[in-house]
Amino acid sequence: GGAGCLFTGEKGIGEPALAREIAGQHDAVVITASPNERMWQYSGLSALATGLSGERRSAVHTVLARSRDWPEHLLAEELSRTLHLVHDEPDVVVIDDLDLVDGASLTVLSYVFGRLRGTGLSVVATAGTADRRRDFAGLRHSRLERLSFDESLDLGTRGLGPGAALAVLATVAGSVGGDPAILSRVRLTPCEAAGDDPLPLPLRLADDDTDRRGRADREFSDPRVAELMDLLCIGPVFGHDRLRAAASA
Repeated sequence: GGAGCLFTGEKGIGEPALAREIAGQHDAVVITASPNERMWQYSGLSALATGLSGERRSAVHTVLARSRDWPEHLLAEELSRTLHLVHDEPDVVVIDDLDLVDGASLTVLSYVFGRLRGTGLSVVATAGTADRRRDFAGLRHSRLERLSFDESLDLGTRGLGPGAALAVLATVAGSVGGDPAILSRVRLTPCEAAGDDPLPLPLRLADDDTDRRGRADREFSDPRVAELMDLLCIGPVFGHDRLRAAASA
C-alpha cells in the first residue's frame, strides 16, 4: 500500500477542518506547516518525521540526523529508499498547508510523495493553490469547491442542531455564500435557532481559532530563554537521542 492526495482550494474553503476530520478518522495528528519556519532548510522534513510512528519514524529520523548537509536530490532518494525498506504497520500522515513548507523540503517531498506505492505510507495534504507550480505532480489532486445551497443546509443542520427551524437554516445557508469555514462558526441561541427570536444579522460568529498566524507572543523574563525558544521554534530537531542526553546531563 501507499498513496497520497492533495486537496487545494481558495482561502477559507475549509482545508484545516478537512485535515482535522481526516486525521480524526485515522487516529493521526495534523502536521501544520508554518511560514515562519521556511527560513530553516528541511524544517518541513523534520515536521513530517514527527507525524510518523513506529519503525518508520525512527528510520526517517536516522536519515535526517546524518543528512543535514546533503543535496536535495540525494536526500530525496535516500528517504524514498528508506520508506520502501521499512516493514511496519500502514501509517497515515495528514499535512495542512503543505505549500508553506521550506523550498528544500518541497523539492524532497515532491520526489518522495510521488513514489509512495509499496511503502505502506499514505499522505493526505492540503494547500492553498496548486496552479502556480508543478510540485507534487505524483499526488492525486482534488480541488475543494464552495458548498451548494443544499450542502450548506445539511452542514447547518449538523452545526445548529435538529431543533433549528428550516427558515432559519435557509437564511443562514444563503448568508454564508457556500463558505464552510464561516458556516461552522455561526453561533445562535436556542431561541434564535428555533425561530422564536430574530436572527442577528450579520450573523454572530465564533472566533476563528484555526488562524495559526495570529498567535499571541509569549514573553520570558530571561532573554536567554527567549532566544533559546526562538531557535527551537524555527529549527528542526534531528538528533533526538543527543538532545535527550544533553538535557539530562
